[in-house]
Amino acid sequence: MAGIEALPGNILIDDACTDDASLLVSHTDASSGFCPLTVTRTYTVTDECGNSVSFVQTINIDDTQPPQVTGTLSEITVEGCLPGNAPPAETTVAGLEALPGSISISDGCTPDASLIVTYSDASGGQCPVKVIRTYTVTDDCGNAVTFDQTINVNDTQPPVITGSLDPITAEGCGETDAPAAETTVAGLEGLAGSLSISDGCTPDVSLTVSSSDASSGECPVVVTRTYTVTDKCGNFTTVDQTINIEDTQAPVIAGALSEVTVEGCGAASAPAAESTVAGIEALDGDLTVTDACTADADITVSHSDVISGTCPHVVTRTYTVTDRCGNSSNFDQVINIEDTQAPVVTGSLSDITLEGCLPGDAPAPAVS
Repeated sequence: MAGIEALPGNILIDDACTDDASLLVSHTDASSGFCPLTVTRTYTVTDECGNSVSFVQTINIDDTQPPQVTGTLSEITVEGCLPGNAPPAETTVAGLEALPGSISISDGCTPDASLIVTYSDASGGQCPVKVIRTYTVTDDCGNAVTFDQTINVNDTQPPVITGSLDPITAEGCGETDAPAAETTVAGLEGLAGSLSISDGCTPDVSLTVSSSDASSGECPVVVTRTYTVTDKCGNFTTVDQTINIEDTQAPVIAGALSEVTVEGCGAASAPAAESTVAGIEALDGDLTVTDACTADADITVSHSDVISGTCPHVVTRTYTVTDRCGNSSNFDQVINIEDTQAPVVTGSLSDITLEGCLPGDAPAPAVS
């Protein structure tokens, strides 16, 4: 009886005829319930004459230990824009143990296939969106353990540009005469051409449009405008537009040159033609020459002469002024070459004496 009497409690067993060492102890167990499992143990004590007494001990067998998790899940990165782009969560222990990392899950009472796997996601940040996925593994008795997996949802894809921008031509002298650059996707798509812009994660109105210009050449000045379209994660795509800045305006002539008369015998007596704008503007008259794109010193001056008449010889001098892009304007100057000088006689004729009676006896006059 020492064993029973030593059990928790205050039980004492005694028999009038049979000493304790000779009493026979037996038992039966009946179990019920779950977490805890209740074992109802019925002890029966029988003396040497077959007399017996029974009493009950209740034993609660309870699992209070959560599943054991060793190792960790690796941080992973997936392509996407939103928390919803994270991969589906696992729902089984086998699925969890197959994820990147070194995780192992076990429970002393519940087999892996019966462990319940649940999860919750919390997200924050941008580029990447960081999803903290908390898995909870629960055994049959409700004991649970949690652990985290970090999922970075990152957008690494640049905006997609299809089509192209048409070359355009603008009137002007240089790079600064190019039209203002567009600063929005809608503006870009409204330019001449077939351009279309889209991004998988960033709406058009949130895409950033910037530009830079590089110029080369002359007549036309060719401006290569490079547009850069950037999404909210810093991914970008570029597209070029060619802008030809063309000067098609001829030099402007205001006023006129005065008609002049010079002493002389022919066209060769005309004054030398001017070869610069400054020289032309210094001639008699009120002529001025200007050009929007070419400085006076760089304007080319040429001329041609047409001669007519005598006394005077009339020289119509046509000046042509040409800017650096080949645009030209013409104007005339009339130059009269007039001989106003009588023949010059030097020396004298000698007196002569002839035989005769009348003036008619004088010799015929010289005619050349």
